[in-house]
Amino acid sequence: MSDSETKLNSLRTTMRKLSGQLPKTDASYQRKIDQYEMDMESLQAQVKALEEEMFHLRRRLEQTPKEFEFLRSKLSQSREQLEHAHQQNERLVAALTAAKEQLAQLRAEVDKLAAPPSSYGTFLQA
Repeated sequence: MSDSETKLNSLRTTMRKLSGQLPKTDASYQRKIDQYEMDMESLQAQVKALEEEMFHLRRRLEQTPKEFEFLRSKLSQSREQLEHAHQQNERLVAALTAAKEQLAQLRAEVDKLAAPPSSYGTFLQA
């Protein structure tokens, strides 16, 4: 079989396939048109939904860096507050320790002052 015969057979096969898809009557032609219109409406609805989704995704994409910077600044503020609270906690611990020591000293002094006098004495002259 020559190259031209192969091309001719391929063309004939393609034409048979295409002619098999053509409607035979006006009614079937109208049904095909109706089906194509329904398919077209469905595809247009899908395109519209995808465009809306794309719009919302673009908005989110634009807002993401702003939200990221906001969260970064909030994290920085929180870290500063934590550091400040930690320093204040250390100061309070130091003050509490000093107060406990002072309280222990005062208790010792109160115990000394509240103790009964010694029962012995020292005579300087007799």
